[in-house]
Amino acid sequence: WVWNVLKKRFFSKKVGEEFSAKVVFCNKRGLGATLDRWDVVGWLSSDALAAANFAFDEASEAWVGSNVLELGRRLQVRLVATSDTELRLAFPDTAVTAGRFSQEQAASA
Repeated sequence: WVWNVLKKRFFSKKVGEEFSAKVVFCNKRGLGATLDRWDVVGWLSSDALAAANFAFDEASEAWVGSNVLELGRRLQVRLVATSDTELRLAFPDTAVTAGRFSQEQAASA
Protein backbone atom coordinates (compact mmCIF):
# COMPACT_ATOMS: atom_id res chain seq x y z
CA TRP A 1 0.00 0.00 0.00
CA VAL A 2 2.74 2.47 0.93
CA TRP A 3 4.57 1.72 -2.34
CA ASN A 4 1.41 2.55 -4.33
CA VAL A 5 0.96 5.87 -2.53
CA LEU A 6 4.60 6.85 -3.07
CA LYS A 7 4.51 5.71 -6.71
CA LYS A 8 1.35 7.75 -7.35
CA ARG A 9 2.85 10.84 -5.71
CA PHE A 10 6.12 10.54 -7.66
CA PHE A 11 4.55 9.81 -11.05
CA SER A 12 1.72 12.36 -10.72
CA LYS A 13 4.44 14.98 -11.30
CA LYS A 14 5.45 13.20 -14.52
CA VAL A 15 2.02 13.05 -16.21
CA GLY A 16 2.42 14.19 -19.81
CA GLU A 17 6.05 13.07 -20.09
CA GLU A 18 7.22 10.50 -22.62
CA PHE A 19 9.25 7.41 -21.77
CA SER A 20 10.97 4.52 -23.49
CA ALA A 21 9.37 1.24 -22.47
CA LYS A 22 9.30 -2.47 -23.18
CA VAL A 23 6.18 -4.62 -23.44
CA VAL A 24 6.17 -7.13 -20.58
CA PHE A 25 2.68 -8.60 -20.92
CA CYS A 26 -0.17 -8.66 -23.43
CA ASN A 27 -3.74 -9.80 -23.04
CA LYS A 28 -7.16 -8.89 -24.40
CA ARG A 29 -7.51 -6.14 -21.75
CA GLY A 30 -4.41 -4.30 -22.99
CA LEU A 31 -0.69 -4.42 -22.49
CA GLY A 32 1.79 -3.66 -19.75
CA ALA A 33 5.03 -1.87 -20.49
CA THR A 34 7.96 -1.38 -18.15
CA LEU A 35 9.26 2.18 -18.13
CA ASP A 36 12.99 1.83 -18.69
CA ARG A 37 14.20 4.49 -16.31
CA TRP A 38 12.32 3.26 -13.23
CA ASP A 39 11.50 -0.36 -13.94
CA VAL A 40 7.81 0.11 -13.13
CA VAL A 41 4.93 -1.17 -15.23
CA GLY A 42 2.39 1.10 -16.87
CA TRP A 43 -0.85 0.05 -18.54
CA LEU A 44 -2.02 0.71 -22.11
CA SER A 45 -5.71 -0.23 -22.20
CA SER A 46 -7.53 -2.19 -24.87
CA ASP A 47 -9.63 0.94 -25.55
CA ALA A 48 -6.51 2.99 -26.33
CA LEU A 49 -5.14 0.18 -28.50
CA ALA A 50 -8.45 -0.24 -30.36
CA ALA A 51 -8.59 3.54 -30.93
CA ALA A 52 -5.18 3.20 -32.57
CA ASN A 53 -6.56 0.45 -34.84
CA PHE A 54 -4.95 -2.46 -33.02
CA ALA A 55 -6.74 -5.76 -32.38
CA PHE A 56 -5.72 -8.50 -29.99
CA ASP A 57 -4.64 -11.72 -31.69
CA GLU A 58 -5.10 -14.58 -29.22
CA ALA A 59 -3.04 -17.03 -31.27
CA SER A 60 0.09 -14.88 -31.07
CA GLU A 61 -0.87 -13.14 -27.80
CA ALA A 62 -0.05 -9.78 -29.38
CA TRP A 63 -1.78 -6.56 -30.40
CA VAL A 64 -1.72 -6.33 -34.19
CA GLY A 65 -2.27 -3.20 -36.25
CA SER A 66 0.13 -1.12 -38.32
CA ASN A 67 2.81 -3.17 -36.53
CA VAL A 68 2.89 -5.92 -33.89
CA LEU A 69 3.03 -5.09 -30.18
CA GLU A 70 4.26 -8.24 -28.50
CA LEU A 71 6.39 -9.29 -25.54
CA GLY A 72 9.79 -7.62 -25.62
CA ARG A 73 8.71 -4.94 -28.13
CA ARG A 74 10.27 -1.51 -27.50
CA LEU A 75 8.02 1.54 -27.77
CA GLN A 76 7.61 5.15 -26.70
CA VAL A 77 4.72 5.93 -24.38
CA ARG A 78 3.27 8.95 -22.61
CA LEU A 79 2.12 8.82 -19.02
CA VAL A 80 -1.45 10.15 -19.04
CA ALA A 81 -2.73 9.37 -15.54
CA THR A 82 -1.92 7.76 -12.22
CA SER A 83 -4.16 6.04 -9.72
CA ASP A 84 -3.68 4.09 -6.53
CA THR A 85 -3.24 0.91 -8.55
CA GLU A 86 -1.81 1.78 -11.96
CA LEU A 87 0.04 4.11 -14.29
CA ARG A 88 -2.04 4.71 -17.43
CA LEU A 89 -0.14 5.08 -20.71
CA ALA A 90 -0.92 6.28 -24.23
CA PHE A 91 1.02 6.61 -27.44
CA PRO A 92 3.06 9.83 -27.21
CA ASP A 93 1.96 11.77 -30.27
CA THR A 94 -1.75 11.82 -29.50
CA ALA A 95 -4.41 13.46 -27.45
CA VAL A 96 -4.31 12.13 -23.92
CA THR A 97 -7.51 10.12 -24.20
CA ALA A 98 -7.27 8.81 -27.75
CA GLY A 99 -4.05 6.80 -27.72
CA ARG A 100 -3.65 6.83 -31.50
CA PHE A 101 -0.42 6.07 -33.37
CA SER A 102 0.75 8.54 -36.00
CA GLN A 103 2.21 7.05 -39.16
CA GLU A 104 5.72 8.10 -38.07
CA GLN A 105 5.35 6.51 -34.62
CA ALA A 106 3.89 3.32 -36.10
CA ALA A 107 6.80 3.02 -38.49
CA SER A 108 9.40 3.46 -35.78
CA ALA A 109 7.86 1.31 -33.05
